[in-house]
Amino acid sequence: MQGVITACNVSPGDGWWKAHNFIEMGVELFIFEKRPELLALLHKALTDTVLIGEICSKIALSLVREPMLPVFRSIYVY
Repeated sequence: MQGVITACNVSPGDGWWKAHNFIEMGVELFIFEKRPELLALLHKALTDTVLIGEICSKIALSLVREPMLPVFRSIYVY
């Protein structure tokens, strides 16, 4: 952990957050190496605005039902 904190010049409190980014990147590189065809599928999903809209709508509905909504409202002013 200390190596990540030092290399990235982040506070100790942000060390775990930054370290998880390294894990994510490693997994992404491994997947790309083993299954490069997934990159095209990811691009397709990320540019599918209809699909993204549907997913966002479903996520928004689930947040409305969650008991954590007051916490989200106190953090995000909309």
